[in-house]
Amino acid sequence: MKKFKRRIITAAAPFFLSHRKFRLLARAKFPTVCKKAAAYEPHRVIKITRVNAVRTLFLFCLIFLAGCSQSQTFKSGDGLITITAAKEFKQVDDARFNICLESKDKIITGIKEAPGPSFPAASSLRDYTLLVKSGRESSEISLYDKGGVVFDYFDYEFSTDGKAFKYLAVTKKSDTSFYLFNFGCEKKNFDKFEKQFMDWAKTIEVG
Repeated sequence: MKKFKRRIITAAAPFFLSHRKFRLLARAKFPTVCKKAAAYEPHRVIKITRVNAVRTLFLFCLIFLAGCSQSQTFKSGDGLITITAAKEFKQVDDARFNICLESKDKIITGIKEAPGPSFPAASSLRDYTLLVKSGRESSEISLYDKGGVVFDYFDYEFSTDGKAFKYLAVTKKSDTSFYLFNFGCEKKNFDKFEKQFMDWAKTIEVG
């Protein structure tokens, strides 16, 4: 620890020696070190110290950013659904959904559906997607299939109380169930949030 302190004094002395209190304190505790520091060429000390300062700041920023993730993983009550989304979301209880996340301008909902007469267990993911899409004016169904993540998706619009909303609908299938997720916001904001919706959809895991 003493060696570490001495190194700090050696590097910093040319900057602090103009401060009387520090000069007196440093000389009292580390007289030999301060003599060496005062003998250094100021421009060389400044150059070295600035490089070290930049490196330290860079490392600090990396550590800070790594520790300040803007995402959070949410889990449904039964533990069968997990999704990673922005920390701005709050998970709320809503009997209509297995999971419901709300922020000031976005919403994410997810429901689990067991196979039934309309879509037996042998149904494909696309069969289920066609079923939930029926009756809606929407875009064409697309398939996302990368790195073991598979889901169908399409977008559709819905209006209520004079406001227009737009949703990205995502369907998934597990060994025993089908799932429907909706990522929604006001229609005017959809283009701004669409990439985020897709990124969050890729994090969904179902059981």
